[in-house]
Amino acid sequence: MMIYILGTDHMIQYGDDPRKSPIFYQYLDKLIRDLKISLIAEEVNTYNFQNPDHRMIVKELAVKHSLEYIMCEPEIDERSKYGLEELEKIVEYFNIVNSYRFTNEEKEPYIKLIDDHNDKRENIWYERIKNKTDKIVLLVVGKDHVSQYSPRKRGIDTVFKENNLEYKVLDIFI
Repeated sequence: MMIYILGTDHMIQYGDDPRKSPIFYQYLDKLIRDLKISLIAEEVNTYNFQNPDHRMIVKELAVKHSLEYIMCEPEIDERSKYGLEELEKIVEYFNIVNSYRFTNEEKEPYIKLIDDHNDKRENIWYERIKNKTDKIVLLVVGKDHVSQYSPRKRGIDTVFKENNLEYKVLDIFI
């Protein structure tokens, strides 16, 4: 099993960027064919599908290519089961970390909370796809999960093994 990881901006992923989303669609379409992807997993849950303005490009392509599709993000009502913070709290932490009003020292505990939160979420995603050992998987996630900001600190073209699975970080599409 190989899991290819592609990071992108969620605005592009959801079809909300009129300039970049069509290019993202074409890029993903080619990637699926070139890598012979047999399963697409995505950092979304049913909440993301509730916005009628979202195009949900990744799922569109899974349907187009008749591929198995998995939403990896925990549902809103599952978050507490996994020990995840409420969304409002995470947004508050991000606002503090991205604010100029706080020193780096003051931001540090919030960065740690975000890292811990993202690490839990990433583990859930991998847990949801790990039994698909006969598949070539494309996992589409937010760009911060495949950059130096990820708790796992893995960059582009990184190949790694974890729990007997092989992963390759492909790119960040922004």
